[in-house]
Amino acid sequence: MIKKLIILSLALTAVGCAGVKTVPLSEESIPMIEGRAISGSFSNEKPGFAAMTAGKGAFGALGAVAMISAGNKLIAENNVEDPADYIYEALATELAKQYALRLLEGSRVETSGAKLDELSAQVNDSRLLLDVRTVGWNFVYFPTTWNKYKVGYSAMLRLIDTSTKEVLAESMCSKTSHEDSDTAPTYDELVANQAERLKQELHAAANYCIKDFKGNTLRL
Repeated sequence: MIKKLIILSLALTAVGCAGVKTVPLSEESIPMIEGRAISGSFSNEKPGFAAMTAGKGAFGALGAVAMISAGNKLIAENNVEDPADYIYEALATELAKQYALRLLEGSRVETSGAKLDELSAQVNDSRLLLDVRTVGWNFVYFPTTWNKYKVGYSAMLRLIDTSTKEVLAESMCSKTSHEDSDTAPTYDELVANQAERLKQELHAAANYCIKDFKGNTLRL
């Protein structure tokens, strides 16, 4: 239960969270990466999706577990994709074009952790790794309008040189779908038609993060 509560805490505070430093790709690093091979890494353990409804929110720790259980079920039953995959595909293609990199198709490294040593140990060709992972996703009701919901999403990006085990660039992106409850969807609108509105909100957040990572982290 404690593990799930920690995951929930990350999910609910991911939007606007601090603690991950922003390190843009430096001018000095660009000549060292040009022409090299690059692939991605991804986590086989995505964080729990917290579906925070007013009813579950009233039950403390038990409600927290119920939120994640309901959220994970919603994600699975409606085939809601992890936005990190979409973000990776967009950025990897842009990186390859910008810096004349050789994009290794179908060779992303699967990992359950995020430690540099573990990631680097899984490749033997000194490639670059573009590590994009979801660190928090959820929907939560407005505290003043309980029947309206906003979607929160956060992703972390790192560009890793596996030959030196160095992080060349890294940052966090966070996005909330609605600040105003007037334009926000209801729960039924969010999950109707195989959670189509939820998928749209997550896709919009992913596009926001792609733009943010391109401009502020990867110099694209």
